[in-house]
Amino acid sequence: MTRRAIPAYPDAAGITNVRRCALFSRVLNVRSATPRDLLALVIPAAAAPETTRRDRAEGVCVRRQQSSAGIAARSPAAWWRSGGTITSASVAPGTAMAVEVCVKAAAGASDVVGDCPFSQRVLLTLEEKKISYQMKLIDLSNKPQWFLEISPEGKVPVINFGYGKWIPDSDVITQLLEEKYPEPSLATPPELASVGSKLFPSFVKFLKSKDSSDGSEQALVDELRALDSHLKDHGPYVNGANISAVDLSLAPKLFHLEVALGHFKGWVIPEDLSHVRAYMELLFNRESFVKTKPAKEHLVAGWAPKLNA
Repeated sequence: MTRRAIPAYPDAAGITNVRRCALFSRVLNVRSATPRDLLALVIPAAAAPETTRRDRAEGVCVRRQQSSAGIAARSPAAWWRSGGTITSASVAPGTAMAVEVCVKAAAGASDVVGDCPFSQRVLLTLEEKKISYQMKLIDLSNKPQWFLEISPEGKVPVINFGYGKWIPDSDVITQLLEEKYPEPSLATPPELASVGSKLFPSFVKFLKSKDSSDGSEQALVDELRALDSHLKDHGPYVNGANISAVDLSLAPKLFHLEVALGHFKGWVIPEDLSHVRAYMELLFNRESFVKTKPAKEHLVAGWAPKLNA
């Protein structure tokens, strides 16, 4: 059968659609696919001023199905920079597939959700956006072969939007969820995205500390006090009246902080940090959090080996 040539229209980056198809084929490792086969997956990508040379060189965007007729785009270079992987090619456009997400199962109880705060962050985002999904619980002490095939590093969470590719990293996943399902919006203004970002490492350092004079407790209190000050001026959530992505990132970490420090050190958040306390109560009582939180005993069981190592 004679194959009709595809017109080669260049985009703003100077890359023709035929060239984009070849590049995208290489990215997906689908070398047998023709440009005609792949053209439906490719749309022009204008070169924004901040676009890197590698972005411009690859000059492709992946078409992703929307709930409406619209499409959103993402450069493969962004996947490489974030450490993401594409494990297979997309299914035919228009095919409705369920969202699947792999998260950590509880230690010693593989049928219930485990204590991974990054997995819970993704689940919270799915719940807050009212997205239907299928959850797969992964026993990280006995990872099944099928899981290692879709997540070679054996890490959770990973998500599949129904196009045959599994995407890792809670930062990338929650960003894609916001792009693909923009309502209700959970977008956090860039200037607020780093609020509370040092809390979790400060908590872990204090939790593991065996030296009461090493300053790790004070460092954690300082981070909590900075959050308290922000909430006093801008609360009840980090971005004001409405919950956003930064809150969904902080909520599981604050839960770990409260439960683990209470159990292993008998430590509680100082009473004068009233805005942090109110913030935690607000987060922990949300329906999404109640539905996705790990049991306290499983959280404790998850931390115990790390502290005894």
